[in-house]
Amino acid sequence: MIFGAIAGCVEPYSDLTTVGPTGTDDSDPSDPSSDSVVSTSGTVAPTTMDPTTSDGSETDDTTTEEPSTTDDTDTVGPACGDGTVDPDEECDLGADNSDSGSCTKACKYATCGDGLVESGVEVCDDGEENGDYERCDKNCAGLGPHCGDEVTQFGYGEECDGALLAGCLSNCKKARSCQDIKDDVDEVSDGIFKIDPDGVEPMVSVYCDMSTDPSRGFTYLKVDIDAEFGIPAKQAEQRCNNYGMQLFVPRDATHLESAYNVATKVEFTPVEGGATLKSDDYLYILGIYPVTPGISCENKPFNSDDCPQWESNGGKPFWVSGTGIPNQPLGTETCSMCSAAYSWKPDGTIASINTIKQNGVGVVSLLFMCDVVDGGLSP
Repeated sequence: MIFGAIAGCVEPYSDLTTVGPTGTDDSDPSDPSSDSVVSTSGTVAPTTMDPTTSDGSETDDTTTEEPSTTDDTDTVGPACGDGTVDPDEECDLGADNSDSGSCTKACKYATCGDGLVESGVEVCDDGEENGDYERCDKNCAGLGPHCGDEVTQFGYGEECDGALLAGCLSNCKKARSCQDIKDDVDEVSDGIFKIDPDGVEPMVSVYCDMSTDPSRGFTYLKVDIDAEFGIPAKQAEQRCNNYGMQLFVPRDATHLESAYNVATKVEFTPVEGGATLKSDDYLYILGIYPVTPGISCENKPFNSDDCPQWESNGGKPFWVSGTGIPNQPLGTETCSMCSAAYSWKPDGTIASINTIKQNGVGVVSLLFMCDVVDGGLSP
C-alpha cells in the first residue's frame, strides 16, 4: 500500500532531535524554554519567547511615552519698550523711554506729580508731597513753601524769613545775639544788626563787633537817658532788661578792649532819647557788685578769679584788670544797691574803681551799655 510505504520511511515524531547552531544536540528535553526545534524538514525553527529578568520573571518590553509637544518657536507678546503703543500703554518710544523724558520706562506720559523729574520741563517733583513745606510746588516749577522764600511760615516753626541784617538766621530763627549771627555766617562784618534777645518782640537794633575776636561776636546797645539825673546800676539793669538784655559786664581782656572801642570810637544812635554817640562814660557803671562788706580786693587784679568778694549779674565771670591797682577798689561801702564808678585811661585800661553808697542807691549815670546774657563768653 502506498500509505504503508510512506510510514516506513518517516521516523515517529517523538524521535525528533533538537539541533543547536553547530549541528550538535545541546537541548535539554526537560527544559521547556528550549530555543529551537527541528522541523519535519530537518531545519532549525526559531521559537519566540517573552524576555525574562535576571530572576526569571517576565518583563513588559512595551514602552509607552507621551507624544512630544515641544515647540521650538518662542512667542513674545506686546511689551513696554517695543516701540508700539499697546492698549494698556499711554506711549512707547522704544529705547528712548526714560524716567527723565516725556515717556517713562513704564510707558506712561511724564506728568507733574509722578515723582519723576522730566528734564527741561520740570524743576522738581516730589510726587504726592508736592506743595508740602520744603517740597516741590504743585506745578513742579520750583520749591514750594520753605525757609528762604522770604515768607514766614509760622505754622512750620519759622520765626522769621528774610535778611540777616534784620536778624533772621539761615534756619529762619531769630538771632538772639551777635554770636548767633557770627555762628550762622562764616564771613560777616561789624555793623548794626537786629536781634531778639529774649524771643519777644520787638526786635532790637544793636552794634555787633565781629572783628576783634575772630571766633566771637560781641553785642552792644548804647543807652543815653534823656533826663536831668542819672540812674544807679540796679535801675540800669531794669532798663536793659526791657530790651531783653543786661547791664554790660566785660568777661575778659579781649571783651573789655572791644567794649572800650565801641563806647569811645564807634558812632551809633543810643536808645532812651539821648544823643551821645561816643564816650567812655558808657562804661562808667557796670553790672558788677560787692557782696562782702568793707574794703576788698585792694591791690589785687579786679576779676572774678582774683576778687571773689565781687560778682557780676548772673554770677558769671567778670574781668576789669589782670594786675593789681594800688589802693583799689576805693571805698568801704557795701549795700543792696551799692555799685562802683569806673574811670578809664586813654588806652582803655582801668584808672580807678570807686565804690559809692550814695544814700543806698550806689553810683548813678545817664550813660551805660547793655549786652546779652552770654555776652563775651566763649561760645
